[in-house]
Formats: sequence, structure tokens, C-alpha cells
Amino acid sequence: DEQPPDVPARATALRNRPDPSSFAEEVDRARALAAHESHPGILAMRSRLVAPEDPPYLAAEWDRYIRETWGWGIREDGSVLVPHWDPDGRLVGCKVRLQGSKKQSLPGSTYDHMYGSWLGRQHREVFVTEGESDAVYVGYVAQQEGVKIDVFAMPSGAQQPVSDQWLDLLSGAQTIYLGLDPDEHGVDATRRWIDSLLNVRVNVRVCCLPLGRDLRDARPPLRDLLRASKRPLQAPSVTKQPGGFVRTAQNGNPVV
Repeated sequence: DEQPPDVPARATALRNRPDPSSFAEEVDRARALAAHESHPGILAMRSRLVAPEDPPYLAAEWDRYIRETWGWGIREDGSVLVPHWDPDGRLVGCKVRLQGSKKQSLPGSTYDHMYGSWLGRQHREVFVTEGESDAVYVGYVAQQEGVKIDVFAMPSGAQQPVSDQWLDLLSGAQTIYLGLDPDEHGVDATRRWIDSLLNVRVNVRVCCLPLGRDLRDARPPLRDLLRASKRPLQAPSVTKQPGGFVRTAQNGNPVV
């Protein structure tokens, strides 16, 4: 059969697509620049993980954690590099956070694996966030509060479908906490996660965040957030509401 004329062009584009492993030198250089004494706390400040009124030493502590655990760095133009590795530790992508709210990716990046998958599974409790900054927040606070929990994020936003690959990573968990954004996309994603986990022997809990504020913005104490989480119904009558993810019905049951 004759192939469509655009097939060779697509194949050539795939062959010529940059190999993400080639980003390694740039990632290392960015981490080194972020660690330089002339940039104290720059990653935490650029990522809004600390507030302007926080003491400088706190931003420096955040930065050390971000660099050493998550591998973030900063380029000469001031943009933040957020690398993604696969479960085998291969560099598969790198996001670039420009000054302001603009984001882009280095050419050739792919985001198939959960963010943080290279850290592996260590604990029986897992926390799933919507993005990288939220994962960094939960991981840091868990460390500070002594909470033993694995933290992963959806690698490319709330609209990604839940893949079997992600479920394999989370298999064996005793409890999975869902801490996605309290907006329309976050609520839809939470519902997809709940539906995907219905046939898995796991305790699913939904964390309640203030309307319009993600984990990074709300900055809740982790133990309090986990303690206040709700068990979702398998077939809720309400999935979207202006007050966030969870409300309590008259019969006392949580509705997601």
C-alpha cells in the first residue's frame, strides 16, 4: 500500500528530534549556577515556594532541597530548569520556567512517567500532586514534619489520562492521597484517579484545599492536610462545585 506523503516527513522529524540525554550537561551547569553563593534561595523564590517575608535562611534551605532531591537549576538568563527522569534514572525531558508565568520544554522532551518516579517507592503511603512545584512542596514539608510518604506528580498537567504505567508505580501502596488543584481540571483529574483506582486494593483519600489555591500557594501543614482528607464515594452525585473537591452531605457522607 502506498503511504501518505507526510509519513516520511514525520519519520525524519522523529529521527532528528534531540535526545533528552543530551540535556544532562545543561542540567548540571544550571544546578551549579543555582548553588553559587551569588544566588541564595533563587529557586525557591522564583518558584514561589517561599514568601517575601520568609527569612533568607529558609529560602536557602529550600534551594538545597530542590537541587539535591529534584535536580532543579537556573540558567544564565534566569529561567529555571526542571528536569524529568524515568524510573531507571534516564533524563527524558526538561521544562523551562521563564521569568513570569511562561513555560516551555527543551526540544525532544517526553513526559510519560510520573514526576519523581526516579526516586522510587519507599513507603506505603503515597501523595499525588498536579505539578512539579506541588510535589516539591509536599516532599519538603514531609521531610520537615517527619511524615514517611512517597510524593509523585502528574508529569504534564491535570488533563493527562491516568496510565497503567503510573498505576504500576503506585501498586502496593496502602494509602494514596490525591492533592490536585481545586479547579475544574483538577476536579476532573481527581475523578479520573478515583475511577482508575476502584479495582485496586488501596485506601484513596482526597485532600481538601482552599478554592483557587494549590498546595504551593496554600502551604498547609502536611499532617493536618492528611488528617482532614476525605474518603470519596465510588459513585458521587456531585463532581464539581464552587467550594472545592469535598463537601459533607446531610447524611454525613463526603461527596467528591
